[in-house]
Amino acid sequence: MAVGTDYGKGGQPIYNGFGFKPPAAVAAEMADPGWAAFSAEVLPKYAGDYIVLTSDSKTLDDIKADPIWGSLPAVKNNHVFLWTSTRSGYWDPIAILSQTEELADWLTSL
Repeated sequence: MAVGTDYGKGGQPIYNGFGFKPPAAVAAEMADPGWAAFSAEVLPKYAGDYIVLTSDSKTLDDIKADPIWGSLPAVKNNHVFLWTSTRSGYWDPIAILSQTEELADWLTSL
């Protein structure tokens, strides 16, 4: 699933805070209603250079071991940020500020 600016999961800090833009194909798919769901098979078409992923059940090792996910350049280059829904699911001002700081720390450590 790809989310825009109004659905939690990191959309606010990524798009509003940092001013990043989704890949054009993703932006077109999530224009209305503001998010899009994708099957794993089409991930190579939509994945960006960096992936911020919310998962409560998968680890980075699980993602790297998956044949589809593991083939993505962002995964191969360790450009995947993984957090749980408890961490990314809130979009109140304090949560967004904290998420922005956490993502900034991750991005500057690459």
